[in-house]
Formats: sequence, C-alpha cells, structure tokens
Amino acid sequence: MKPCNKVILRDRLKEMRVLYVDCFSGISGDMLLGSLIDLGIPLEVLKSSWEKVGLRVQVEVEEAIRGGLRGKWIKANFTTERLTSEKMHEVIEKSSLNSRIKKISLQALRLLEEAEKKVHGQMSHTFHELGDPDTIFDLVGVATCLDYLRIDRVFCSPIPLARGKLVWSEHGFIPIPAPATLEILKGVPVRESSLEIENVTPTGAALLKAIVNEFIGFPLMKIEAIGYGAGTIDTPQLPNLLRVVMGELVEETQEEIWLLETDIDDLNPEIFPHLEGALREAGALDVVFIPNRMKKGRIGVTLRCFSEEKDKEKVLDALFAESSTLGVRGWKVSRWKLHREEREVNTSYGPVKVKIGFKDSKVVNLSPEYESCLRLAKECGVPLKEIYQEAISAGLRLLKEKKE
Repeated sequence: MKPCNKVILRDRLKEMRVLYVDCFSGISGDMLLGSLIDLGIPLEVLKSSWEKVGLRVQVEVEEAIRGGLRGKWIKANFTTERLTSEKMHEVIEKSSLNSRIKKISLQALRLLEEAEKKVHGQMSHTFHELGDPDTIFDLVGVATCLDYLRIDRVFCSPIPLARGKLVWSEHGFIPIPAPATLEILKGVPVRESSLEIENVTPTGAALLKAIVNEFIGFPLMKIEAIGYGAGTIDTPQLPNLLRVVMGELVEETQEEIWLLETDIDDLNPEIFPHLEGALREAGALDVVFIPNRMKKGRIGVTLRCFSEEKDKEKVLDALFAESSTLGVRGWKVSRWKLHREEREVNTSYGPVKVKIGFKDSKVVNLSPEYESCLRLAKECGVPLKEIYQEAISAGLRLLKEKKE
C-alpha cells in the first residue's frame, strides 16, 4: 500500500485525477497551500514559480499540531516590497509561468479586486488585509501545486462561516465574515461554523472560487493521498486545519431507481401540467405521458415516472393526491448515467449554462441548459436555436482551453 503522503508519479496519471477540498474548519490561502505541500510536492517546484514572478522570499514548512492533529504550517519571510494589484497582474502575465498557472492566479486575483471594489466603493492601491506579497505568494503557489499534480477537477465541501468579534483593518473595524469574503462567496453553498475567529479569508475564498468545479459532499473516488494545512491559531472548538483528499474519480455508472406507472382516462387534460409539476416537486427524476387506448375504447394516457428510493413515497403521495388514479404499479430498474458538470459560458448575447457529461474522464456530451437559453432568447429577441448554437460553440472552446 502506498504511503498516503506521497505524490503518485506523474507518468502514471492516466485516469481523471481529482482533488476534494474538505473545509471542515475553514480556509485561507496559506492553509490551502500547506495542505497541498503536505501531499508531497517538492518545495523547489514552488520556489521556481515564485522566482518567476520576482518574489524574494525565504520559506520554511513546519509540522504544526492543531486540536491534536498534525498539518503543514508555512512561514514566509519576504524581502519583496508590497505590490499594487496592477503590478501583480503585470508580473504574472509577463512571467514564464505556464498558461494554466497564470490563468488560475489571475482569475483569483480578479475576484479579490472585484470584491474589494464592491465592498469599499473604490480600489485601494494595495491589498490591505490580504498581506502583500502574501497574496501573490499564495495564488501562484496553489496554482503551481494543482498544475504539478495534474489535477483534472476540483470539488469542495460547503464553506463553514464563523461569526466572531469585529476585526481591525485599515478601513476600521469590520465584521466576521469579512465583507470581501462574503462578496467572493456569492453563489457558493455555505453553512454556520462554531468558531469565533476569521476562519475564511478573502484569499482562501478567491482561490476556491477560481479552482472548484463543484461544491458537493465527497465524490465517488479512490483515495490516493491526504494533506493537511494548518492555520495560525489553535482553536478549542475545532482543529484549525484544512484537509485535501486526492484520488481517482470513480464513475458512478449504474444505480437502481423506481419506475412508477399508471393508466389514466378520466382526468381533465388541463390538470396534467400541474400533475407533472407536483410529481417533480415531490422528487420525481422524470415524468412521461404516453398516449394510450384504454378499455371500452377510451383514449387516455399512461403516466410513467422515475424516482429514487428515498423519494418514492412522496412521489406516490403526490400521484394519488393530484390524479384520479386508484392504483399504481412499480418495479425497480437500472439506470446508467454520465458524471455531469454544469458550467457557465459566455456568448455574444450573454452567459448561458451548459451541462457537460463525462465518461472515463472524456467528454461525451455537451448540452445547453434549456431555461438559461430561453431566458436569453427572450431578453435579446433572437431565435432560441441561435442561442443554442452559440452556447455549444462556447462550451467546446471552454473544454479546449481546459485541456491546454
């Protein structure tokens, strides 16, 4: 069995390599960087990237104990002067870093800039609480780690947000969570934390927003390595650590679901759309109405819906309550599905959501989301099919860029 803290050799990375960021306590830029280093990444690899953006820094990686658990703690002593955000953009863009490291670093940097501007009304010349040159140190460091590990996709748990005492900044006292952190986390699932410190920093939030493909529970994966990054404070409530889990994605190709079916010939047809909505709201995976000829020559429909085991009773209750049926037949069937990911792409008319289907780490299907396309078609007054065509083209371009 391979040691859990060793990086698997790069020439053996043939399957889809995934990283799960387990934010059970919180996240900061240095905690994420420490957890990735704990996977076994050579410090020389990171030093090379930092030198390419002109950082003069002495780095020590130490073992730290937080709540009885060990993790990597980073001590960085800089001789580099503080940088403006414009200067950080410049040094990253002009550096010899590869395109993936640049893309992640700049995306996170833009998120920080936009959040600062939104919550403070105007951009400061420097990032205050983010601690230049710590910011570029963390952004480039994390991007380098993901590139070195050849991570294909990143998943993350919902983010725990602590409520604590006000903290001091150059703007005065600000609440926890910091306004910039909340601004960055728009659209991200969050939950309450029992901690009373700033457990999620703007830099940590920006890095997550830049690298995470989906915020979910643990994906179906084979674990290869686990890393822990330590925060500065040893909190009594929870170990102040961030955990990352690296492994191979396992395709969840087959599962058993219920097929529920009934024949109806005495229900007002105007009620069928409402019936479908009620079934879907109850948890039905899909609802189908099939025209059929019933007894005594009456024309009716066969209603067929699919449900997971956990929702079967709710779907049956809705079916009996909202239709005229006196009985439902059902049996378990197998379902095979692709691993899916939803992304937003930009078209000339505006942003559109697309669904991407993966099998064995390869893209099999790419489909625009109907409601997203319909809304944009109505807003712009263009045919729906034009939105579809542009969304597909934009989705294919996105996938091509991701491979590069």
